[in-house]
Amino acid sequence: MRNCIAFLAFVAFAGLSAAWAAVDTSSLASYLTTSPDTTLLAQLLPALLPSVDPRVVSLTNGTVFVPSDAALRKLIRKKYKNNITRLATDSAFIRTLASATLPYHTVPGAPRLAASLKAGAKLTSLLGPAQGNLTVSVTGKDLFIRGAKNKVQITKRDISLAKGFIVVHLVSGLLTPPPPPKSPSPKPSKPSPVPSPSPSPRPSPSPSPSPSPSVYTTPYNATYTSAWDFVTRVYPSAWLAQGDAAFFASLRAQLQDPEWSGTFLFPKAWPMKHADALLGAAPGYRAPCRAEAAAVAAAGSSRSRPSRAAQRSSSGCATVSKA
Repeated sequence: MRNCIAFLAFVAFAGLSAAWAAVDTSSLASYLTTSPDTTLLAQLLPALLPSVDPRVVSLTNGTVFVPSDAALRKLIRKKYKNNITRLATDSAFIRTLASATLPYHTVPGAPRLAASLKAGAKLTSLLGPAQGNLTVSVTGKDLFIRGAKNKVQITKRDISLAKGFIVVHLVSGLLTPPPPPKSPSPKPSKPSPVPSPSPSPRPSPSPSPSPSPSVYTTPYNATYTSAWDFVTRVYPSAWLAQGDAAFFASLRAQLQDPEWSGTFLFPKAWPMKHADALLGAAPGYRAPCRAEAAAVAAAGSSRSRPSRAAQRSSSGCATVSKA
């Protein structure tokens, strides 16, 4: 009987030693695929690797809180009806586990043995200080790691990997990572005030020359209020008397208009003085250039307002025209 009990004890010890010897502690990945405590996580690795945070896989110095098989069984039983295949094909869960949860469980830097985890100690995970802070809490002899939304208990401590550069602590569950911080939406830039267009200065209207009196200048350096004023003051009365009824009566109103502008050809004054002396008011007297004056008046009159000039011409007539 004693021999039988001794044999069973030897077999158990040998089996346990063989199991321990099979665990590869050279790296984190080797440990996860060979440890009897992480078989479920090892089954999920093919689904996790495409989206896993590369900093977890390549970790060479740090502390990792690894969910044990017990922790994953509890999750599978609760959410996936004890079917690990359903969990492995839940793409949203796998993506979160690989890219957020496992980095949240990983603290880079000097490895932290259980003895260094004091109540209230702060740890910063791979998610960074903005959303990856963890806090150690202690209840009696139990150690807990508290995240933003829940806490897990350390169930197995101080598993040394990579010649002591990595320490693994098995934990009772999965920490829920906080949502990524919202990037502040850029404040809408205030539109630059559109400068109000400076009002174009209104051009000052040119002052309209007063309609009266119109000024006529002549070689005699005299001024006249109208063409008619010029004619009546320069030409002899005998000539005007001869032409008034026949010629000037039809044009008198136009010649008296200060707005009138045009050209009239009149005989020079000096021959008219002689005609006035010789002929007086003899019937039938007609002044030179009358037909030419009538033709020019009919063709050239207009309604503009420039000054006029009475000039001498070589043709023996005086003209009233634009200056």
